[in-house]
Amino acid sequence: MALPSPANASCPDFLPACVPDCPVCRRLARPDCRRCACAPPSPPPRRRRPLRWLHIPKCGSTLALTIIRLSCPLEVPAWHAVYMALRGGRLDVRFSHAVRPHASPRRTRCGGQLQLPLAGHRPVASTERALASMFRRPAQRLISAFLDNYHAWGLPAAERRAMKAAAPTIAAFARYPGVAGCMAKMLAGRACAEALEEGEKPAVLARALAVLRSERMAFVGLVERWGTSICLLHHTLGRGSQPIAAEFLRLGHSSNSRREHGVPDLVIGSGVYNESFLDGFVDVLDEQVYAEATHIFEARVAQCTRCNT
Repeated sequence: MALPSPANASCPDFLPACVPDCPVCRRLARPDCRRCACAPPSPPPRRRRPLRWLHIPKCGSTLALTIIRLSCPLEVPAWHAVYMALRGGRLDVRFSHAVRPHASPRRTRCGGQLQLPLAGHRPVASTERALASMFRRPAQRLISAFLDNYHAWGLPAAERRAMKAAAPTIAAFARYPGVAGCMAKMLAGRACAEALEEGEKPAVLARALAVLRSERMAFVGLVERWGTSICLLHHTLGRGSQPIAAEFLRLGHSSNSRREHGVPDLVIGSGVYNESFLDGFVDVLDEQVYAEATHIFEARVAQCTRCNT
């Protein structure tokens, strides 16, 4: 999708004044009530705990668009948020720059509505009280991470080079120390690619499930149920907000995710990978986390009168 570029190369696109008029951005920034039963619009909420996006790698970076819209509707116009998302690459970094002038006390932005960090894949911290995250089938997440240039957040540079040499296939990558269990580790406050001793895993899983089941998880969504998840997020935290068309699209694809085109039979559907390439590998920790996330998600959707996607 062709987008207008800033006329002045020294004027960054995370500043609205630097961006030329973008008709497609304004179209995608219109409310889309075909997916959800939208409530009447109301003024943006300004009284809740600051929302922290727990960005698990390969679990839908487009969610940042909804997080920004719910937390910073006055600071970041919807059309400009859409523009930054459509530009591709690290949209979380663009959004971080866009909200930087709107600093608030205690590492927050936008009148205390958005909790930092926004960019990157930082695990849960003990001080964070309102977390929002998408979860994904572990096998699909692992394959997507392999295709995204061996995505393993938190792995030291030397170890990353060693991993690339030692794990040339999807199956080998999934079995490499530290790669599996990313969702569980991040919920437990550990880095996504931190290698765990076998004896540590039960405690990490117990901690992850405790956080997932707690009131701290303000939103639990599923990548496989993207549209319903967006509706649920607005229903849960929007308090009268209306989703826009762009939130139902997948706009956050990494510029590194190109390798699947050289692997025959890897893609078996729209955004679905052939899990046989894992050669039977099962991500034991993350399968248990995903099962619990699915249970929580289904229970919350059942109580949502606006989630009729």
